[in-house]
Amino acid sequence: MNKLARLLVLTLIGATAKARPGIGIVQDSKGNVFFTDLKQVWKISPDEKMSVAVSNVHSHELSVDAADNLYGEHLWGEGGGWRHRVWRLNPNGAVTDVIAPHDGFQSEYGFVRDQVGNSYRAERGQNTVIRKRSPSG
Repeated sequence: MNKLARLLVLTLIGATAKARPGIGIVQDSKGNVFFTDLKQVWKISPDEKMSVAVSNVHSHELSVDAADNLYGEHLWGEGGGWRHRVWRLNPNGAVTDVIAPHDGFQSEYGFVRDQVGNSYRAERGQNTVIRKRSPSG
């Protein structure tokens, strides 16, 4: 196990999952590792320094595109229902919304990307359907 993986494992030891845990652990082209603890998104740099990359976001999934933009969702309860938004952290540190806050759970955005930028998402129902979306929409 390399040093970065060991650091991540040690960081997560003792964490107890309550409800659906974060599944987002990604690495950009510079070797930075990002992971979620459901309160914020953390960054571990190649020199093993840990810092908060995006604060105050309840994110379950993360992804990184070819330009090293980091994507995640923020999910929260409000008024007896759920709201969400999809955010992007660019390499310069600016966080912007890709999908503005709105009611319900995130269902229109795929975090999984292939090498040419197509995104994929699963639609759950009686039968699961996998949707593919090209970079042009």
